[in-house]
Formats: sequence, C-alpha cells, structure tokens
Amino acid sequence: MLAVFGPAASLVLFAGGFGALTSLHLIWHRQKENEALRAENRRLRESLKTSNLTFALQLVRLLGEEDGTIPARAAAAAVYAADLARRLGLDAERAEKVRLAALLRDVGLAGLPGEVLGAPLERLNPLGRRLYRGHPVRGEQVLAAAGPEFEEAAKWVRWHHERVDGTGYPDRLRAEWIPLEARILAVADAYVERILGGAGETAAPEARRALADAAGGALDGNVVRAFLSVLDAGGEDYVRAAGERFAFPDDARPETPGSGVPQLRVV
Repeated sequence: MLAVFGPAASLVLFAGGFGALTSLHLIWHRQKENEALRAENRRLRESLKTSNLTFALQLVRLLGEEDGTIPARAAAAAVYAADLARRLGLDAERAEKVRLAALLRDVGLAGLPGEVLGAPLERLNPLGRRLYRGHPVRGEQVLAAAGPEFEEAAKWVRWHHERVDGTGYPDRLRAEWIPLEARILAVADAYVERILGGAGETAAPEARRALADAAGGALDGNVVRAFLSVLDAGGEDYVRAAGERFAFPDDARPETPGSGVPQLRVV
C-alpha cells in the first residue's frame, strides 16, 4: 500500500474506511434505537387497548346494576355469535372479534336513565325510544376507542340492530349493505333477548320459532338457518345459555403478544 500510493494516500484510504465503519455503527445503533421505540410503542398501544376493553367490560357490569340481565345477555350473545361465525366459515381471528363485538354490543346503553333501560322498547315514549335507539352509535364509539384494529368490530356494533328488510336502526341499512358479522350479531341478539330478556323471557322452542318466522324478513335467512343448526348441535344447557361457557368475563387481554386479538378471561 505505502509503496504504491504513498503514506498520504494510505492515510486517506484508512480514514475513509474508518469513517465508513463509524457510519455503519451509527446506522446499526439508530436501527436498534428505532426497534426499541417501535417495541415500546407497541407495548403502549396494547396497554391502552387492554385498558379500553377492560373499561368497556366494567361499563357492562355497571349496566347490570340497573338491569341485572344485561351481563348475562352479553355473555350469551358472545358465545352464540362466535359459534355462529365459525359455522358460517369465518376464521378464528374474525370469530373472536365477532365475540368481542357481541359481548359489548349494548355498552352504549351506559348512562341511560333506569326507566329507559328497564322498560320494553314499545312502552317507551318518543324521547325514551330515541335515547335507546342511540345506543348502537355510542357503542361504536366505545369500541373504536380500543384502537384502529377494532374499527370493523365497532361498525358491527353500530349495525347490530339493522334489519335486512330495512326496518332497523340507526342507518336503515338493507340486505347486503349490512356486513355478515352485523347480521350474525342481530340473530344472536334476537335469540338471547327472547330467552334471557327479563319480563320478555320465553322458552327456547318459542325463541326458535320467532327466529324462523323472522328469517328472510327482518333477519338474514341463511344466518338464521345456520344458527338453528348450531342450536341443534348443542345440548339442553346450551340452548338455555346455561353453564360455565356463558359466564361473564372479568378481563380482556391480547391472546398472544402483538396479535391484536383479545382473549376474554372468565371469572
């Protein structure tokens, strides 16, 4: 090197090589810092998401103080909706989001007066009906606060009272304009309201007949038929929403780190 280029040239080459190594080290160090920052941001997002979901579950429990059937109905709707989603071919992650949406579908009822919560919709005055029919929109807002990965589930909550014949609310959607997941929630909700809905409680056979009568009208016929087959495959406790599977969960946390899929632990 010295013989060919001379001392000055060799010094320049050495300095250039050293500078390149230094630059590579700085780049590597910054990459590690960026990875650490991204990991910390992921942890913060997961923590915020879990906190929001736990808060939503607490709201459902508080609703139970006004109407003691609400937590039981929420837990039952979650089981039925997830099982129905799987029967209709949704993958495990999507079925889990459907379960979460069903569990929290009525969280928008929080803050309503007790006389609105405790009365059948048909007995409410116009103001009471307007307040009650606003709960899907408020529920959408609560679930959307859990993070962008719940944007779809929040919409399903918004539309779980829509009907395929256009008679639902809040947006009067019809048929294929209603996402399949929202139609699943509608069927699960309708069944649960009939078997666990307080004063309106009915026996399972009567609830099944009501679903069959609504198939192709208010409710999606294919979804209703799939749900009836799910009920046929369950035992007596299943059709009555009885047993450990139907216990209301006490917490929400990611199934696996970074998966974004909530797993709900049961008391």
